[in-house]
Amino acid sequence: KHKKHVFIEKPIALKTTQVTELLEKSKENNVVLFSGYTFLYDPAYVALKGLIKNTPLDEILFSWNKFGSFKEPGTHNLLCHDIALAVDLVGTLNNQQLLSSSNIIGREDIISAQATSSVGRISFYINRFSLLSEKRIIIKTPHTVYTVSNGIVSSFHSPDTKTIEFSQPDAPSSLLLE
Repeated sequence: KHKKHVFIEKPIALKTTQVTELLEKSKENNVVLFSGYTFLYDPAYVALKGLIKNTPLDEILFSWNKFGSFKEPGTHNLLCHDIALAVDLVGTLNNQQLLSSSNIIGREDIISAQATSSVGRISFYINRFSLLSEKRIIIKTPHTVYTVSNGIVSSFHSPDTKTIEFSQPDAPSSLLLE
């Protein structure tokens, strides 16, 4: 309406229809619409995207342990970042499910969620009541498992990753590949 570029704090909207409407309005007015999904521009994430470019993906796991940010629900405050990364990696997410949520200090302090996409299962685990701080992405491909953990990109190569399974143990700080 006022022909101004707009920065929107995350989450950009709570419904897909709202996002579509915002995008249409920004195109109509020839303005930039930008959201605060800063992890999309993190150097380790950008490096990871370069490593997996044109590689078939089997499964993705996002895990984030930290302490704090209790004012907003965990889905609005933290999970939305990982969903933005997942959409950036694979496009549309289907069958999004909140598997479990625990309220310790705020709403949705510990979250387990899952979605499917054209590449397979995508799992999300958020714990904002953890004394350990770690943001991790694990991507499983047919022959390699890539990990980004606190800004460090690493990979595990194997002739067959079908024997590698992701697990989400009950202990939030022990999220590991088994």
